[in-house]
Amino acid sequence: MREKDVIQDNQIEEFVSKVADLKNECESNKSTIVAITSERNDAMELSDKLSENDEDRVKEINHLIVDNKTLKKEMTDAAMKLSAKDIELERIQKDAIV
Repeated sequence: MREKDVIQDNQIEEFVSKVADLKNECESNKSTIVAITSERNDAMELSDKLSENDEDRVKEINHLIVDNKTLKKEMTDAAMKLSAKDIELERIQKDAIV
């Protein structure tokens, strides 16, 4: 019987040791999970900020495109008025010569 008790005691000690190792591993895993979760949250927050910046940049680009189109139209209008003035000036010069 004594030998069985010693064997059981050794098995119990081994079991307790393994349970302690598993508990330590579990705590380590919890710490890793917390760190990974924190990194993920930071990455998501940064991604959101970058998306907001992207949206702002798209708005700025669209605004610049509209401004550019407006300026092109104004330039075209000015060129047409200038051309009309040139034609009128030529007519006036011809009339003045005659």
